[in-house]
Amino acid sequence: MQLMGYLTPTEHRRLNEFVGLVLVTIAVLVGLSLISFDPTDPSFNISRNPLFNPAPNNLIGVVGSHSSDLLFQFLGYAGFLLPIFLGIYAFHWLASWSVKNIVPRLTGMGLMALTVAAGLSLFPSLPRIGTQIPAGGGGGKLMADWLAATFNPLGAVLLLVSFFLVSLLLTTKFSLVRT
Repeated sequence: MQLMGYLTPTEHRRLNEFVGLVLVTIAVLVGLSLISFDPTDPSFNISRNPLFNPAPNNLIGVVGSHSSDLLFQFLGYAGFLLPIFLGIYAFHWLASWSVKNIVPRLTGMGLMALTVAAGLSLFPSLPRIGTQIPAGGGGGKLMADWLAATFNPLGAVLLLVSFFLVSLLLTTKFSLVRT
């Protein structure tokens, strides 16, 4: 449980600002790498000799081409949630706001990314990423195919909507009932 103490802002404002700036930087780097994704750039799926090929088209270079490929391959367009989550988390650090219930919030963020990816994969008419990658990525496609085969498409949609609402409850202060 000691690790959880390191995941929330401290009483030391300067340390919080440092961590917040690091997180903002990572969020911007990830966001730019996703926006500038090029399926022909070197990645885990494409190998190129750097001596004979130009630099990658990705704005963040080789690191950006590999990280965006990994996120898109696994989560598809839901990968854009990562820089959003990092940005929100960074804002809490910069403002030195405490983050309560960090484990449920992180669990909710992961569940939200998976449910959005699977939801995108249930609709094959959505545009693919770079003409090859399904909108929900490989991970979302696997989950959507399993849910559709196990619960039929309507059951899969109902389950994903339910899981999305659960992830929203875990991640935010959203409530289904006003008190």
